[in-house]
Amino acid sequence: MKKLALCISILFTGLVAQAGLLEMKIQTGSHQGESLSAVVSQKVPARAVNEAFAFYDRYTGTKRSALIYSIGPEKNKPNLSDFVCNSARTVCQTETVHQTLFANTRYLVIFDLNQSSMKPRLHIVDLTTGDVTSIFASHGKGSTCPGDITRACTFISNRDSDDSPLGFFTTGHTYFGDDGWTIPMIGLQGSALGVERNDVPTTIVIHGASYASSEFRRAHGYMGRSLGCPALSFDDIKTWKDRLQDGALFYFFHDSLPTTPAPVSNINFL
Repeated sequence: MKKLALCISILFTGLVAQAGLLEMKIQTGSHQGESLSAVVSQKVPARAVNEAFAFYDRYTGTKRSALIYSIGPEKNKPNLSDFVCNSARTVCQTETVHQTLFANTRYLVIFDLNQSSMKPRLHIVDLTTGDVTSIFASHGKGSTCPGDITRACTFISNRDSDDSPLGFFTTGHTYFGDDGWTIPMIGLQGSALGVERNDVPTTIVIHGASYASSEFRRAHGYMGRSLGCPALSFDDIKTWKDRLQDGALFYFFHDSLPTTPAPVSNINFL
């Protein structure tokens, strides 16, 4: 995928506000009455669950503004010539949006980049039931470990790399673009925005790709790699494009992340 993409940054809201995910008990389904974090940690690394839930609890409902790219279905947006989308020096169109963080209160996503791409490592958590759906997802080709194409070892340090990012994102509104159904995202924390220009929006989206399919894995013995975005099979992006849009928390997780979180970036609180 070309990294030129729209990046913008949803019923149990009362329950979350009162207790938070870390203390919440599941209200329905086979795990009713059990701790949400304990149930999810049976399938997802406990550290990732605790960090994602803590971040959600701290910032959910917060009003903020963000500078975003408006590439894709919307054309008539002002140019901001100082910012470029990729190494080809393409000038991006941008705009400032106001949003409420994590307005999608049903789903939370943890992408466990410790795992091989030959395992279903993108974990979609249903926050009402504790159910976890794990699907296959690619990492960026720049992140590939030496000698093992299925694993990621290094992560994004600037927007023009082909590495996967780390840290927290929130999803925007799904659109149909050059790569088919696409869920844009805004980086909030970690290496998502790079170390020098925290004010510059990212070009990370969730999209479909033929190299993320089961057919590709069977034929080649590995999953293809993206230019930094989490790429799913076309079937999976079609299944999840509506459920994960409009404010779901997305955590790119790896053990190399410091246990003391980096400061939140690019959150201009209103």
